[in-house]
Amino acid sequence: MLRNLILILFILSGISLFIVSCDPAAVQQESSFDLIQSKIFTPSCAISSCHATESDAFYAQHQLILTAGKSYQNLVEVLSFNAAAKADGLFRVKSGDPENSFLVHKLHSDGSHHVGNYGSPMPLGLPKLSFGQLEYIEQWIQAGAPLTGITGDAALLDDQTPQPDYFEPLAEPQSGFQVRVGPFTVAP
Repeated sequence: MLRNLILILFILSGISLFIVSCDPAAVQQESSFDLIQSKIFTPSCAISSCHATESDAFYAQHQLILTAGKSYQNLVEVLSFNAAAKADGLFRVKSGDPENSFLVHKLHSDGSHHVGNYGSPMPLGLPKLSFGQLEYIEQWIQAGAPLTGITGDAALLDDQTPQPDYFEPLAEPQSGFQVRVGPFTVAP
């Protein structure tokens, strides 16, 4: 009898542990910044010749490393290194203020985000971020750009709605012709 009671308590304890471990609230979720790092910065920015090391070809131009473990301190509340953006008072990431965050300007393909000579939209030579990815980054910044915690719906990172091509043709010329070269790949 005592043996059966111990067996029943053991089984109930195991079932209780299983139920608690399956509870979504009990599962530790990845922070919003960690998701941005793993789903955006690491595959699209912290790559060879871009923002991976100080020996990258354009490091002197941007002085920005976006690898895991370095990106947060290189972005949040750091004045932009770009001369035009610095003159406009933009931070790389201004906590709580996406519009005054240089990162937001660089990631939008929309020309209205480049009010100064801010250089090419990023990621250079790779597909533009989707609207969902941009929205997730902007929500993270709006929430104060915390290193830990969850600030947005991670499903936005899976939204692949592309940013539109903002090419606007010039007025029809009086004489001559107009040429548009679409996107193309340049070998490393």
